[in-house]
Parts: sequence; C-alpha cells; structure tokens
Amino acid sequence: MKIDTRQIDDTSVCLKLEGDLDAASCEVVRPAFSDLAEGAEKTTVRLDLANVGFLDSSGVGAIVFLWKRLKQKGSELILVDPTGQPASLLEVLRIGKSIKIE
Repeated sequence: MKIDTRQIDDTSVCLKLEGDLDAASCEVVRPAFSDLAEGAEKTTVRLDLANVGFLDSSGVGAIVFLWKRLKQKGSELILVDPTGQPASLLEVLRIGKSIKIE
C-alpha cells in the first residue's frame, strides 16, 4: 500500500491510496490514519480511492476508524473516486449514508 499525503489548503488535505486496502495493508494505513486524525481539527480530509483495486472488511474498518476520529475533532471525511470492487462494496454497505462519497 502506497500512501501519498498532500495539503490542499489551510483546511483541506488529500490522502491518496494506491494498492489493496485489506488486512495486510491496514497495518500500514492505520498509523497514518491515526496520525492524520490527531492533527486534523476542522479539516476536510479527502481520501482518494481511485487507485485502490480491492477493499475488504479490514479496509472498511480502517475508513470507519478514520471517519469516527475526524468526526470527534469536528472534521469531515470525503471518499473520492472509488471504482470497481471498492465502489461496489461501499454501495452494498451503504457507507455513503454516513460518509460523503464523490
């Protein structure tokens, strides 16, 4: 799993993921998500999923973990451009009812 973080402006950050978001990659992703959530007060975090080819329950759990931590800080999570299997899983789980998907 490759993670690229870039600041968009004073109140927005984009986290671009590349690879599979599964149980194995969650060991890499969770600490990055935790660090991001620690300093994100009143921030919009855009999680770019365009290059995520596979998403499993561990990956969904990591996304929900990040969403909950951000929400506690008054921040927002937006899932950007999920395609293929990840998009289908997010739709089946109705994640879009809680987390904004663009």
